[in-house]
Amino acid sequence: NGEYVVLFENATMGNIQIHRWNPGSTTGIVREVWSNITGTAVSALPVTTSPTSTSNISSLEGPTNSADNYGARIRAFITPATNGLYTFYIAGDDDCELWLSTNDSPANKVKIASVTGWTSPREWTKFPTTQTSTARSLTAGTKYYVEVLHKEGAGSDNVAVGWTGPSIPSITVISGSVLSPYTSGGSTVTTTIIENTSPGWTWSGYVLDQCSTCSGGSAHSSPSIGHFGELTFTGTKLEAYCETYSGAGSIEIFIDNVSKGVFSQSITPYGGATLFATISNLTQGVHTVKFVRHDNTEAGIDYLRITSTGSMNVSSIVEIESSLDEVSVYPNPSNTGFVTIDFNGEAETAQVDIIDLMGKLVYVSDKLSNVSKVTLGTHEYSAGTYIIRISKGKQMIYRKLILN
Repeated sequence: NGEYVVLFENATMGNIQIHRWNPGSTTGIVREVWSNITGTAVSALPVTTSPTSTSNISSLEGPTNSADNYGARIRAFITPATNGLYTFYIAGDDDCELWLSTNDSPANKVKIASVTGWTSPREWTKFPTTQTSTARSLTAGTKYYVEVLHKEGAGSDNVAVGWTGPSIPSITVISGSVLSPYTSGGSTVTTTIIENTSPGWTWSGYVLDQCSTCSGGSAHSSPSIGHFGELTFTGTKLEAYCETYSGAGSIEIFIDNVSKGVFSQSITPYGGATLFATISNLTQGVHTVKFVRHDNTEAGIDYLRITSTGSMNVSSIVEIESSLDEVSVYPNPSNTGFVTIDFNGEAETAQVDIIDLMGKLVYVSDKLSNVSKVTLGTHEYSAGTYIIRISKGKQMIYRKLILN
């Protein structure tokens, strides 16, 4: 049992799909972490976006003094062994919240305890009116969804959830013996990255240009206000990315003919494609997105990242491994802080991207012209498995990269 990552390539559309499939794992509670978030308020957690990293824990307790300026979420099912009344406690540094459902559905969760401020590790009674829940009647053998939200600013950090109840006379951290991973039983989260290849998508209204090839905006265009491009997609969330230059314009985004707002693209130039718009909480199904030019200044789109949640037929899972041997990646696995992509003596024009297994684009190169090899620094990436995507015109080559 466990979580699997499956790659699909659609050569016609130029898409890469990354499927995270969980057939119903029974070990390991997942702790999700979002890095580089300042402040101490739980409300700052961007839980609708992919986390920076994940790890497995064996109880409802996170690490102590691990980092600054991050947010974390722990989700699991609690299955008590005995009928009775249980009281829950939370401790943490900084703010944290404990949510519990009346059954195994997250839709029925309610906040039952919290800390606003900080406590020392397992300091259960510093804020007795908020840290402690009312007694909850739980049924033996029944799954209850539980969620812990934690926000760390600076200084020490910790979070833990304890309980008392039948045969638990003193406050005890909830252990893995009564916990199981939060899953939806064979569900998948599918990430589809739709690239905009130069000179740009031509949709029903206008060309929306690729931004990352710009030099002073030369790949952009300045049509009249109201010109648009649109496409249909299946999913629950859409993210739009673009590299543009200071003073660029803005785009109004419509989903199913309903405006979701005007999004500015005035961001730092030439630093790789940057997220400029996120549309979340869509119902799973087919939607139409329309990008409408909001002013007469230049704007464009590099790629869309579409997230879809739904069921997957196990028989449809296939492993994609390119048979092309014209590109070598070494050292691989690598623990040296760098990796070389070698076109085996041929001078090539290409673009190189690195994608993590959450579907996040962690590196986007400038267009490489007439090169036979390129060396990339990898010291800033966490250990794990990544996908290197080499784009050569309409040809895409994928290589697996392991960083130790």
